[in-house]
Amino acid sequence: LGATELSVISTNPEGIINSFNNAASRLSGYDPQEVVGQATPAFLHDPDEIVHRAKELSDELGLPIQAGFDTFVAKARLTRKADRREWTYIRKNGERFPVMLSVSAIWNESNQLTGYLGIATDITEQKKTNDRIIESESHLQALLNSIDDIAFEITDDFVCKNVWTQKRAFLFA
Repeated sequence: LGATELSVISTNPEGIINSFNNAASRLSGYDPQEVVGQATPAFLHDPDEIVHRAKELSDELGLPIQAGFDTFVAKARLTRKADRREWTYIRKNGERFPVMLSVSAIWNESNQLTGYLGIATDITEQKKTNDRIIESESHLQALLNSIDDIAFEITDDFVCKNVWTQKRAFLFA
């Protein structure tokens, strides 16, 4: 796991961090000795998101979910499936950034919960790319909405791919 770009954090059943790989350290700015055996991964998260997600989960699962470590692991523990969602991490220096976090419960051969595994990746660049695509699509739509005639999108093989017009009379019946 030392060479992976994925942040991998394991905890005991109570949520105390057992392992914190190099990618987790690079991503968060914390050294493993600062957190292993001393904290739950909740310190990496936006507190408001934790409270909001705890309320969502309480409604979704029909159980009271406390804001804190249980917010991240309850669904994985109860469904025995990985719970994957976007969160905001906060680096040691206070910088905030989006991650995609997958949390799994770890069970031993006797079907006892032995801990949790969280795997996160920084999705800052992915979100920036998505934002640029949305902006580009909005710009294209505004441009197409402003034309008075008809616009065709043609493939390299001269096949009509899309047609845009404000005037339905320009379209073939």
